[in-house]
Amino acid sequence: MMPMGRYLWLLMIAVSMPASFVGLQRLVDITYESSATIQPLSYQIPFDYYGDHIYLPISVNGSQPRWFILDSGAADTFISQDYAQSLGLQPQGRLDIVGIGPVRLNATFARGVTFNLTGIQWSDAQVVIAPEEFFLPLARYFGQDFSGVIGYEFFEQFVVEIDYDNQIIHLHDPKTYRYSGSGERMPLKLVNQKPYLKTTLMLAPGLSVNSHLLIDLGSGSALDLRGKLIDENPEIASAENTLASFTLGVGGEEKIHVGRLESLQLGKLTIDHPITAFSLGKGNQRSALSGRIGNDILRRFNVILDYTHKQMILEPNARFSEPYEYDMSGLWLGAEGQEYDIFRIDKVFQNSPAARAGLQVGDLITHVDSQPVTELTLEQVRQLLMNQGGQIRLLSIQRGDDSLQFHIKLERLI
Repeated sequence: MMPMGRYLWLLMIAVSMPASFVGLQRLVDITYESSATIQPLSYQIPFDYYGDHIYLPISVNGSQPRWFILDSGAADTFISQDYAQSLGLQPQGRLDIVGIGPVRLNATFARGVTFNLTGIQWSDAQVVIAPEEFFLPLARYFGQDFSGVIGYEFFEQFVVEIDYDNQIIHLHDPKTYRYSGSGERMPLKLVNQKPYLKTTLMLAPGLSVNSHLLIDLGSGSALDLRGKLIDENPEIASAENTLASFTLGVGGEEKIHVGRLESLQLGKLTIDHPITAFSLGKGNQRSALSGRIGNDILRRFNVILDYTHKQMILEPNARFSEPYEYDMSGLWLGAEGQEYDIFRIDKVFQNSPAARAGLQVGDLITHVDSQPVTELTLEQVRQLLMNQGGQIRLLSIQRGDDSLQFHIKLERLI
């Protein structure tokens, strides 16, 4: 049985644009009793890619499939409390989930759970049952509901090949898998059931450091640096070179700075000027992590994660040379309603195009350039607000009983 009073540290980040998601550090080990088997040598699984996150339709104990986020930065599998109750799962023990904010979330766990992903089944999994406060703030930001997070146990059992271009995951039998392509092979280091990759960070011209970074499919950002790396190189996160923003996650918010590195070296591959979030906070839950690489970088490759052979393989795709862009409006948006189709302004950053235009917290966006937002997803609205510096967007707003229009001139903020 899982020890009582166990703590999970969560560093859930949603930097204003794009979002990032989950990474957690286990303080007490969980034992796994999976009985998953692979029938054929390989599976092809379509996935939904939305807001720089991978969503998989997964059935639990024979129920109708629900959306789960795939997250290599999660050492555990999570399921929402309401979904667990609808399945009749029996909660056991007690866990505290500690995030970036001051509030601790109470959770439990369950055993004897069977997962099914389009015919692929694994049983006797042990899952964390997390409260709705874990899911709802992130679903509101993502504009997409989800009922769970699939973590380490999935990656342990398969060689996972992610084709972002075609939105297909290939699952291979690790016992028979052999790679014969021309991609960049790099050794992975598994620490606390999470994959780390040795990288070279060019922090500024003439200043480079080597660091093991977490490969985090649960993060929608490009790059996130924190902890000792920032402490030893504070100039890279200085206010003169970055934009003040914040992270949103379990337990509340944390202030950060957002900027760019000169480059990130992955083996022989060079990532130029990636958008980078610098976490300035202190705390034990962040001290062991130097940073993470998220989907805004990974989506530019065909990615192969092979835990059995402790390797990661990157094959550049058509997006490899695309520039890294950030929000150009200064708006932080959230989605409301049962279908997440009502878009409200949650924050307006100071001295931003949105602030100068007169937009306010609480405004509802009804149209973008005369197109009703009912025809758009939250992600599509965000893309329209980071599309091209110098472009002018017309936003129609509902403010109380008033219908207003504002012209906003987009500009590169970093």
